Amino acid sequence: TRKGDKHPNIINGYVAWETVQLANLAQTQKLFGEYKCIHSQVLQDVIQRVQTTMDNFTKPDKNGQTSGRPKLKGKYYYNSFSYPQLSNTNNILPGIARCDPARTNYYG
Repeated sequence: TRKGDKHPNIINGYVAWETVQLANLAQTQKLFGEYKCIHSQVLQDVIQRVQTTMDNFTKPDKNGQTSGRPKLKGKYYYNSFSYPQLSNTNNILPGIARCDPARTNYYG
């Protein structure tokens, strides 16, 4: 690369890590077998959650305040995940089971 070249993953001098991580999900699933059983949309949502958390930590809000340091916890503390395409009907969650929103406190 040369000085002055344009790179799609560099915005205002900062690397857009969310874009890089989303692009490497397939390779991550090949390297780490435990990721193969997790639905791809769930993995994408986790990356977006981490990016949002880091953005809130580094960028001030309208009052000039930033959020506190992100508290990254171990795998046993992660107790929720999101399927972006769930509707308000019965769903089959890949790798889990048939899910009835009326019985699982889903308020989508």
